[in-house]
Amino acid sequence: MDIIKRASIFLLCVPAILSVLATSSIAQEIAQTTQVNIPTAPISTLKKNLKIRGYNFDPLLESKSFVNDLQVKGLLAKEVPPSTPQWRIIQFNSPPDRAAQKRLKAQGLSLQYFVNGGGYIEKVSMETVQTLQARENLRASVPYHPAFKISQTIGKVQYRTEARKAIPGLLLRAIPHLNSDPSAIATVIEATGGTNVKMMDDRDVGGAGQVIFELANESTLPAIVAIEDIRRIEEVGEIIDDNVNAATTNQSGTAGVSQVWDQNLNGQDQIIGIMDNGPADINHCFFQDPVNNTTGPAHRKVVALRNASGTAAGGHATFTAGNAAGDDFNNPGAAGRRGGAWAARLVIGNRHDLGSATLLSEFSAARDSGAVIHTNSWHNNTQGAGNAATYNQNAEDTDRFLWLNEDHLVFGSMGNNGEEQGPPGTAKNAVGVNAAQADPAVS
Repeated sequence: MDIIKRASIFLLCVPAILSVLATSSIAQEIAQTTQVNIPTAPISTLKKNLKIRGYNFDPLLESKSFVNDLQVKGLLAKEVPPSTPQWRIIQFNSPPDRAAQKRLKAQGLSLQYFVNGGGYIEKVSMETVQTLQARENLRASVPYHPAFKISQTIGKVQYRTEARKAIPGLLLRAIPHLNSDPSAIATVIEATGGTNVKMMDDRDVGGAGQVIFELANESTLPAIVAIEDIRRIEEVGEIIDDNVNAATTNQSGTAGVSQVWDQNLNGQDQIIGIMDNGPADINHCFFQDPVNNTTGPAHRKVVALRNASGTAAGGHATFTAGNAAGDDFNNPGAAGRRGGAWAARLVIGNRHDLGSATLLSEFSAARDSGAVIHTNSWHNNTQGAGNAATYNQNAEDTDRFLWLNEDHLVFGSMGNNGEEQGPPGTAKNAVGVNAAQADPAVS
């Protein structure tokens, strides 16, 4: 792909997004299972904490009270025979190099899910752990207790949107372990007390799937997280739309001065994926094809449109799509309010479909329709204004997609003035965008 054209869409997509934002232990086992010898080096020189969902502990040094506390809460992993595989955290003294990774994977480890403190979540038996201890740089192993699966923000966020506040109890998302069956997990969740259970399987595009469900309160949570193949449970954050006008202002700092457009960088031959609170109105002059207004590869503006939820065209969706690539067919390339990348075309998605599809599968669908840059003028409210965003499944889906598709870019909003930040813009590999100024000519 032409590097100059790719650069143009990069430069233009930033102001397009800005325009929709407001100013602004192989060691000592800590459970009741088999003991393993402590390494010969003094423990004081080996102290290394694992940090996972509110727990911060050294698996070599934790006392029996730690285990007792989890047992009282009903959040302790079940004891299994040494030969039985069990989800565990395997901790290394130092990160395994490429050669070590190859050996470890050959012995059945995936090395997919990292735990802060040099750990990985793996399904292995204690016999395998002992074998690895003799050959590799392992430090400790601990069962992946149900307690480690629960997000610390469940039930604590004050939601703002009427749609989200109308949901009684807790709206939760269960994320399976790698290579587990999300449909089997959904069946057990429903049998354990979950209601309105929805299963999404995105393993065909590199994901793990997820199950969204409701609980009346947290009392049933220990029984849910006891399901072996669940890796994590989090509350589904509400989605906040973000917008304000800022198109030419963000090119130069001055309204009406279009320094990027003046270099003939306008999105020509590029396709942008956009997801919003519904589809854009393709009958709007910015998107309409006067010859044949049926969306598809031959359409003037809209290469593809996904709308499984059947949502009607929305004002915010039309606004953000216009900011990205709108171009009036009556005055092509010259309308005063045209989009930042006005010569580009769009693949339009609907974020309401995230109730029946994962963000990873939505990004993948946009990719399959030709999009390489993905813009999202919305964010998840994961902890409320004034608090740092959590790394939720939408963030993980974003990073997973970008890991699997290295030539793609994902942009995400950083919130309106006075709001919180949130995924997908706060994912590790996404580009989070804020506007510093709005167009002074627009109230």
